[in-house]
Amino acid sequence: MRHRISTSKLGRKTSHRKALLRNLMTALILHEAIETTHTKAKVLESTFAEFYTKVRKQTAFNRVRAVKSVIYGDAAGKKFLEVVLPKYEARPYGITRVVKLYRRKGDDALISKVELV
Repeated sequence: MRHRISTSKLGRKTSHRKALLRNLMTALILHEAIETTHTKAKVLESTFAEFYTKVRKQTAFNRVRAVKSVIYGDAAGKKFLEVVLPKYEARPYGITRVVKLYRRKGDDALISKVELV
């Protein structure tokens, strides 16, 4: 039974899934829009929303620590703190958008675009 299970496992072990989501979040911050499968996009949207809310409520010093614990690379962390947070400061939630694009030819997987609003 799936009572109160909020996210999909994406067919991966816990450590692999966490690394995948960290990579997707880093790419989303750097490029502000990425294409991935729809299932990964939905999980990424909720994970990014949780991360954004957690970081937004922190003090300045704790924000840096929270970002470094999740985001890979200094460039992505710096961009998140200096560009993304101030840009979306007035929005308490809903800073990402998932748009269905097309079906991949090889395996017919639904491809979606995740972008910062």
